Amino acid sequence: MDKQQKNPKQARRAAFILAAVMAATALTGGAAVTGLTRSAPPGGLTQVVGQTRAVQQPAPAADWEGSD
Repeated sequence: MDKQQKNPKQARRAAFILAAVMAATALTGGAAVTGLTRSAPPGGLTQVVGQTRAVQQPAPAADWEGSD
């Protein structure tokens, strides 16, 4: 016989623990998403980071024919 068939209380307990963990995960994940999407932080705390364009110089042409 299986262990679960011998002790149905243990199977129910494992199912309850799994359900509790999944519920806690859903609640904390939902709270995190709600907190991220509900409102933006005040303007003084937001810092805009910009990128500057780097000017690249073209590579010098190599003389492949005469390099012995």
